Amino acid sequence: MRIRATLLILLAAAAPTLAANQFSDFYVIPAAGHVNGRSGTTWQSDIIIYNFQSTPITVEMAVVDTGVRVFDNVSPIQPGGASTITVAPGATLTLADVLNDHRGRAETMGAILIGADQPFAVVSRLFAVMPSGSTIGQTVSPVSDFLDNVGFVGPGVAFVPGLAANARFRTNLGFLAAVSSGAPLVLEVSLAGRTGAAIGTTRTFAIPAGALAHLFFSSTVLAGVFDEGVARFRIVSGSGAVAPFASVIENSSNNAMFLNGGFPPGTSTTSGSASFFREVLRSAQ
Repeated sequence: MRIRATLLILLAAAAPTLAANQFSDFYVIPAAGHVNGRSGTTWQSDIIIYNFQSTPITVEMAVVDTGVRVFDNVSPIQPGGASTITVAPGATLTLADVLNDHRGRAETMGAILIGADQPFAVVSRLFAVMPSGSTIGQTVSPVSDFLDNVGFVGPGVAFVPGLAANARFRTNLGFLAAVSSGAPLVLEVSLAGRTGAAIGTTRTFAIPAGALAHLFFSSTVLAGVFDEGVARFRIVSGSGAVAPFASVIENSSNNAMFLNGGFPPGTSTTSGSASFFREVLRSAQ
């Protein structure tokens, strides 16, 4: 089922100026960073926030570091040292290279959690700055629905289509997951080809209770060459929130396309999620 409050609570725990119930709107940017790339390039993320309200909004952000850890890999993002960001009515705010020097580190990669006290619009771009100063990259669309299986009969499942791994393209897969204090979350990732038949192998991730995971991996760990593919992210057991995604890169130009997960009909929220949210909040403190 799809949920949004789980990661909203994590944002409140990391940057607690606003209480969790004061966030009127919340999104995840599934992939963001400031890291060095090949041939002298630097990958970085810009965040653009638009306040369509008639009054100012107060925004808070946090980053979940790449890896599988307990909740201490969530830290607030504080542009200019401020714990909150105020965006004036009708204004657009661009936070350029938002993870540069985050926590004094040369490199940071992960997912960004962003919430505000009123609804707002947000978009992000993850791109490489070439030695010449030109850039190439991809729009990373924000998400507010997350795969879960709390109260759901049978495993939760999401799909990411539009994948390829051949002489022209390569594909990287990834996900952000938050796991409560129960059993580990077991997540399967597999590929299907043009006809829907399975290709390659299935990879299983066991994410410990009380942990966050933000992972990237090449599609080659699942299958070799394929021209058209779809990734399936399936929760086998345990309780947690998962935001799946993929990036398809053209080999010759390094131009990339970012893809978020899609959910089949029937993956809706139920009242069984409330206790899960409280568990996640306690684990994060």
